[in-house]
Amino acid sequence: MDRQANGKLITHVTITEENAGKQHAIEVPIVADGREGTEVYVRPARSGEDADGVWIADGETVVFRTEISHIYLKDETQPVRVVLEGREGSKVFVRRLNASEVDGGETVKFIPGKEEIVFTQSIEAIGLHFTPDVGRTDDMLASFRLVPDGREGSSVYGRALRHGEADTGQSVQLRPGDKVVLRPGALEMSLEAIDEFYEGIYAACRNYEVDLIGGDTVSSQKGFVISITAIGELTPGSYVKRSTAQKGDLVCCSGDLGAAYLGLLFLEREKKIFLENPEIQPDLEGEDYVIGRLLKPEARKDIIDFFQESNLIPTAMMDISDGLSSDLLHICDQSGLGCRLYEEKIPIAEATRNAAFKFELDPTACALSGGEDYELLFTIPQADYEKLVLNEQISAIGYLVEAEEGRKIITKGGALHDIIAQGWNAFK
Repeated sequence: MDRQANGKLITHVTITEENAGKQHAIEVPIVADGREGTEVYVRPARSGEDADGVWIADGETVVFRTEISHIYLKDETQPVRVVLEGREGSKVFVRRLNASEVDGGETVKFIPGKEEIVFTQSIEAIGLHFTPDVGRTDDMLASFRLVPDGREGSSVYGRALRHGEADTGQSVQLRPGDKVVLRPGALEMSLEAIDEFYEGIYAACRNYEVDLIGGDTVSSQKGFVISITAIGELTPGSYVKRSTAQKGDLVCCSGDLGAAYLGLLFLEREKKIFLENPEIQPDLEGEDYVIGRLLKPEARKDIIDFFQESNLIPTAMMDISDGLSSDLLHICDQSGLGCRLYEEKIPIAEATRNAAFKFELDPTACALSGGEDYELLFTIPQADYEKLVLNEQISAIGYLVEAEEGRKIITKGGALHDIIAQGWNAFK
């Protein structure tokens, strides 16, 4: 094709700028920026870039397209670095470059006079206010790190950053007229459930005279997870360790054991039935005790009060969360001792025995390995035994021996067996 006969070379375009109410014509050197049909896009030449001109054939139209990398915003003293967020009709949406993003130097292109630059609003977190208790004047705030999860028209979907998920710094971008919609799976709990959850926390705090001083809430792919940090003060020398038990000490526990595990079995059974047939209602009649021990464990502050009133100081102590067998072995390991545990002395409630029989389980096995009882397991000198009879909530279930004698359970038939830790292990 003969260029000279079928087109022309354009090296500059004239644009009009307004300054102080006056218009000024400016010659801008240009370079090619793409073609679409008969339209030839050009843009201003960048600093140091050769502007040799653009050949425009007969019948083609020049479309001047400029580019920006920064814009000035109200109340901002410095220009804001922006990148393309999206396009819709004649609107070109830009967003602020996130602090965690690598600046690749990209620019936002638009056609002056035909297209409009619109700055989007970033939302990085969302807070949910609610009142934890009826009649309270304060409120709670559950704050979620919000990340984008799609767009449909003017509905911008977001979800909470999941526990353990890397935060890439992305934020939800709102265009004028948009609304934020939380994905149904973004929150593991409804607001009503969150209300009830915090009501339970406040009830426990009041019961145990504990102050709630903060919290952080995120969604999880693994169900509802609660992590609590308790902070308090101890008088030096007044606390009891696991490692200070002595040979000959009695092994004691509070309350009764095994109920929480049976409560879990009932709930898991009914859940399985419900998932298979949602029309079948749960059948938990008569199982209030074991289910209550699972769903509402109580810290045995009454036992601690009894120790103080009776001037009884355990030589070693811990709570039973992993199961009696596992936790007794913890005390033996850290104190460098063995033990003898009497099966017939292990406290098991009648409701727990009946529940175990329904699952064709040995109640003793449930007490030894079930866990989640949150009763106190402790040791005391044999000389303090008489003090224990004053409290029906405490049972002496064994005694400690030299490590070489092993850790054994004496069955109801008099047989001697090794105690095996079959309770919960957090590292498996």
